[in-house]
Amino acid sequence: MKTINILVFAFLLIFAVSCDQITGDVNEIPNIDTSSNNVVRKVLLEDFTGYTCGNCPAAHDVIKQLEKTYGELFIPVAVHAGSFAEPYPEHPYDFRTPEGNAYDEFFGNSKAGLPNGMINRKKFSNSYITRHTKWASLVSAELQNQPSLSIKLNVSYNQTTRKIDVSTNLHYLKNSSSQDYLVLLIVEDSIIQYQKDYRLGENQNILDYVHNHILRGSINSAWGERISSNEITSGNKFNFNHSFVIPQSKDWKPSNIHIVAYVYSKSLDYEVLQAESTKLIK
Repeated sequence: MKTINILVFAFLLIFAVSCDQITGDVNEIPNIDTSSNNVVRKVLLEDFTGYTCGNCPAAHDVIKQLEKTYGELFIPVAVHAGSFAEPYPEHPYDFRTPEGNAYDEFFGNSKAGLPNGMINRKKFSNSYITRHTKWASLVSAELQNQPSLSIKLNVSYNQTTRKIDVSTNLHYLKNSSSQDYLVLLIVEDSIIQYQKDYRLGENQNILDYVHNHILRGSINSAWGERISSNEITSGNKFNFNHSFVIPQSKDWKPSNIHIVAYVYSKSLDYEVLQAESTKLIK
């Protein structure tokens, strides 16, 4: 059995600023079996962040460590929203999206102080919102749960027309409700832009920061589409086909794009039941 057992260290920030100052703790990650050919649970982390949030790079580093630990079992999406994501004349690049703004308004992340995130949109201590010092233990716990369904993605991209085609296959392993929804997101890595980092002291402005997992938009709207109008039972299978043309006005690089799919349940307070990710160009 292949196991992963490491320590994740969060970070002690030096300066108190308007975005939340975070003190770290140490979380031991228990053994995870990744050798099985069976369907495994994957975990979606929505990281609410902003390029002028000087405490946010500490959260980004936690994500990097979780990626090293869990690989494809861990699916992060960075949502730039709120006042820390607003462009300025000297830094006009705009990471915000209508979808990210919708999530931020609904769940209230930026009002709670950035950085923060949501793990599978589950409530912990009666709140969707969690601090990055808790992400390691919460992700670990979520990975222990049995999956409710599998998600398989097949994607293709036409470089001439800039058209993305996505085929999504869902196979339910447990009974579920008629209130399950499928969402397809476009996420991009390796975007070089400005970022504040208060850990650097006076030299806190990074002009060539590498932004990863950036939410660019949705293929089937912010809240997705209903999977079935009937109650879903174990063994049910569903197939969806979608197309999306990248506008010529967008500077997105297809070689850095991932398609992220997840299924959430309104009947379970928007909890994400399963997630999947695949590169647009392999």
